[in-house]
Amino acid sequence: MDVGMSNNPSFYGKGTYRACRFALRFARRTASKTLILLLVIQIILAAFPAVQAWLISLLGTSLQEEPANKTVFLILLVALLLAGFVSLQDVCGRLGDILRLTIAWQGRLAVDQKVSRIDPKQLRQPEVNKRTRQALEVVSNGNLSVQATAVTSVIFAVFVCIFLFLSLFRFSTLGAVLLLLSLIPSLLTNFYCSKKLAEQWERNNDYHRHANYFFEQMMYQSPGTELALLDGREWFRSQAGRYRNKAAALDRSVHAMYIKAENINGLVTVVIFAFCLLAFLLHGNASPVEATAALVGISSGLFAIHNVGWSVGMLMQETKPLLMLEEFLALPEMTPPLPVVHQVAALNAKDIDVTIGDRTIVSHACLHAHCGEVVALVGANGAGKTSLLSALVGLYDVSDGSILVSTDSGDHRELSKQDFAERHRYFGMLAQDYSRFELTVRENLCLGLDPSCWPSDEKLWEALRMVGAQTFVTSLDMQLGEQWKGTGLSGGQWQRLALARLYIRDAGIWILDEPTSSIDARGEAEIFSCLRALSSRKVVIVVTHRASTLQNLDRIYYMEGGRVEESGTFTELVSRDSGFRRLFASQLQDTNIDEAI
Repeated sequence: MDVGMSNNPSFYGKGTYRACRFALRFARRTASKTLILLLVIQIILAAFPAVQAWLISLLGTSLQEEPANKTVFLILLVALLLAGFVSLQDVCGRLGDILRLTIAWQGRLAVDQKVSRIDPKQLRQPEVNKRTRQALEVVSNGNLSVQATAVTSVIFAVFVCIFLFLSLFRFSTLGAVLLLLSLIPSLLTNFYCSKKLAEQWERNNDYHRHANYFFEQMMYQSPGTELALLDGREWFRSQAGRYRNKAAALDRSVHAMYIKAENINGLVTVVIFAFCLLAFLLHGNASPVEATAALVGISSGLFAIHNVGWSVGMLMQETKPLLMLEEFLALPEMTPPLPVVHQVAALNAKDIDVTIGDRTIVSHACLHAHCGEVVALVGANGAGKTSLLSALVGLYDVSDGSILVSTDSGDHRELSKQDFAERHRYFGMLAQDYSRFELTVRENLCLGLDPSCWPSDEKLWEALRMVGAQTFVTSLDMQLGEQWKGTGLSGGQWQRLALARLYIRDAGIWILDEPTSSIDARGEAEIFSCLRALSSRKVVIVVTHRASTLQNLDRIYYMEGGRVEESGTFTELVSRDSGFRRLFASQLQDTNIDEAI
């Protein structure tokens, strides 16, 4: 069932049933003992109004006809019943709290696990990214736990009605029926209001996400500092306030609607309940004592189920969020990470096409590299370099073409149609927009590795020395990130750590997208010297815009408009009128090109 069909009336029948079933299954899987115990106690409590009416009837009759000792016994029994009811209510309330907390906690864990297993290609899709954020908000806001406890409340109310109806039916059939009918206005009111609220849920959710985005940009150190330097925080604050005001206005309109509907509901309920009482008093076959007991039972029962309309309304109100969460948790998961392939003889990408929607972003691109070579991919911004590299490692689907990897043993593996896990195992990639993980140095370097197989300290220090990071790392357990009271690093230092992490992964093919963009010229020379030394046993592909770096590489591929237009050595490309030469003209104008050649 499409969650987007919430405007269809049938959605709140089948959809609500499906959402309730999902919530109960989740509760049974994550907190089965608490759920069962809660339901058992609620069924026992549901019998209280009927049992209370019966005992009071017996007590009244006993006061008139029976011996004093029996009367005393009945009084004690009623007292025990009341005490037990109060105690069980307290226990039931605590169990409900435990159930909600457990479901909320387990729901968050389920979303965390799903996000960690979604194919990264899916996370690039705006709709999947939106659903991921919504799923997090559903479990964080308690929608899942509210649905589960609302189901148990409705079950409790149903049993109260059954027991009370059977108890009162013998006094007045009409009165018992009218008692049940008195619940209908509340159900209809909450159905209508909850339907309206559910229709607004996605819009309200979107307002809150926008407001939180603007707030977080002001709060986090890096964007917050940049906004302060731009004097832009006030504008971000106003945008956050604008979306919060929209959400608040939406909430106020819902509450105003509830107040109007509840006034009508209260009036109709009073009228029906009055007829119910008249039926018992005028047309019932109960004695005055029995009629009094029945009225006490009715009052007690109505008090016990006074919020059944709210519970039913919550079931419908939470339908859309719960179905969205169910669909999110049912998203296909990628294959678990496979063992890294450490040695590759050659990579040959031929006629690669990458299409997103109806737009081709890479067309007939060819690239090959052998073990021992360092090749470069260059081009203006937007030429398709990162898209081509992302397709090689499995972050984009290849719509046409082949990616052939040859191993030292002579095996050839065609990867273009393989999933992310199978493709990624051959590659180690330093992305252009690398992340700054505020962990310890050790945790940073070992990301993605099985904790039981983390490299030795000696191996980790070797990686740090390889990229020149030993100068600022004092300990492998040094905490990074000022928000955790750790050490703050410069952009170049973070980039060196990312390079060291690539070294630890030790895949057969290294892809480095602007690997030294935040590193000074001297540091860049040192790192490329290390890469040249390592390339004797690796295939290395780099993206760089520094002509001085390109002069020493084995081969250069020049991209333009999503196509590889030229390839050759630096000398070959600058010696003719080429797109490559025009791209780097500004860097070469102060250099004697003949010397470069």
